Amino acid sequence: MPVDSSRRPGDADPSRERAKERGHDLLAPIDAAYSSGEIDQDEWHRRVLAVVEPAYLAGDERMGSGHSGTAQEWESSRSIVMAAIDRDGTFLDIGCANGLLIASVHRWAASAGHLVEPYGVDISPALAALARSRYPQWAERIWTANAATWRPPVRFDLVRTGLEYVPADRRQDFVRHLVDHVVSPGVD
Repeated sequence: MPVDSSRRPGDADPSRERAKERGHDLLAPIDAAYSSGEIDQDEWHRRVLAVVEPAYLAGDERMGSGHSGTAQEWESSRSIVMAAIDRDGTFLDIGCANGLLIASVHRWAASAGHLVEPYGVDISPALAALARSRYPQWAERIWTANAATWRPPVRFDLVRTGLEYVPADRRQDFVRHLVDHVVSPGVD
């Protein structure tokens, strides 16, 4: 791919910005159909997955984990999760996609002197399978499930999620579900 020599470091990549706009254009009608009552939450998840899954599977390592930037931008934007990791424990990445974040958190935590055991869950069977194949040492810790209703076999000390994984009007219930059934009791 040719390099745009007119772009300065930190400038937005026009092709990346166009891809984000296309994503919004594909997802907005799904949100509208849900908001109008045309579809239920299960259908919302199916339709969103039909848009997101092919893009993630076609992307490079970072795009396959939901990030369209460079390796340096990945490290900068995703390592912020380490601000919440101040001890050893278990870490669950909800929406783990290809597993890059669980591997990164494991590495970053070790560099900070913490033993963090990574786990992942993704609604996409294909993405969860990709994560298992990329990280076979953690294959039994990567599940396929809809985190909005999932009850894991264990609970976790540290949980990372995105609120965009559920319709806007279900976000409060989603967080409540995670606190009640996914996060380890007594974790502050």
